[in-house]
Amino acid sequence: MKFLVLIPLLFTSIYTCFSQSTSLLDTVKSVEDLSFMEGDWKGEGWIIGQDRVKKRFVQSENIHPKVGKQLLQVEGLGYAIDSSGNITDRVIHDAFGIISYNTELKAVTMISFSEKNGRMETVMMSLGDKRLQWSFGNESSGSIIRFKEDFSKEGIWKEVGEFSRNGTDWYPFFEMILMKQ
Repeated sequence: MKFLVLIPLLFTSIYTCFSQSTSLLDTVKSVEDLSFMEGDWKGEGWIIGQDRVKKRFVQSENIHPKVGKQLLQVEGLGYAIDSSGNITDRVIHDAFGIISYNTELKAVTMISFSEKNGRMETVMMSLGDKRLQWSFGNESSGSIIRFKEDFSKEGIWKEVGEFSRNGTDWYPFFEMILMKQ
């Protein structure tokens, strides 16, 4: 759900990316399987924007079950860190998401909303041991952004974002590490 400030113009026609090879991936089958995500998280990270400059940020993510644990509500807010290391009031990420079971796809999906990228939907994939992957692609260009989230260490959320023009060669553009509060 995160920080797609990198390529807002490139991803004007976002579609759910089902074309990636899923031979090593399984779809998440139940929202309850993601209970390890629940809580309030804070930390820092970096992102490389269209200008190819690495910029640091602080991030908070609040994930809470709703409607009898049928869904997870996700709220993310990030602020830029300036070159002196000070947290600014410049919002670089403001997003809201809902993770729920999609009966048509028979999988857990995340629908996210952000000011820069509007509405996006993706299938949550399991990499095993509290590790997840989700992605968004651009139908016209064939490019893909994927995020890998690792919750396998208690109280730590590590996330890496990668970009690919062809689905084979991947380039990191984002990383954050959050601590459960």
